[in-house]
Amino acid sequence: MATELLDKGFNSPAAVVAGSVLEEHTRKLATRERIPVRDANNRPRSFDALATDLVKHGEVLETERKFLVALYGLRTAAAHGQHSAVVTEELTRMVPAIRDFMVRHPA
Repeated sequence: MATELLDKGFNSPAAVVAGSVLEEHTRKLATRERIPVRDANNRPRSFDALATDLVKHGEVLETERKFLVALYGLRTAAAHGQHSAVVTEELTRMVPAIRDFMVRHPA
């Protein structure tokens, strides 16, 4: 779906969809590793916190975490209306990068 949105020029919606897929997959990896996905107040933990814990558990490399946080940053910018921060060239790499991560780290 993100690719279709991107092909039609809907960059921000494409970034939100792709980033949401990344977030959900990261939550599934965390659950598999028995990493809490909610904080003490029962609120969802941040993407960065989950990714950091996945590094600590040896599931993800630190370099991967940094790259994933950057990708998730595109999603956040798009979701918060910061459309000038959503670079089309970065989005064209975002979807394949997320697919590759999901293949290398199945939940």
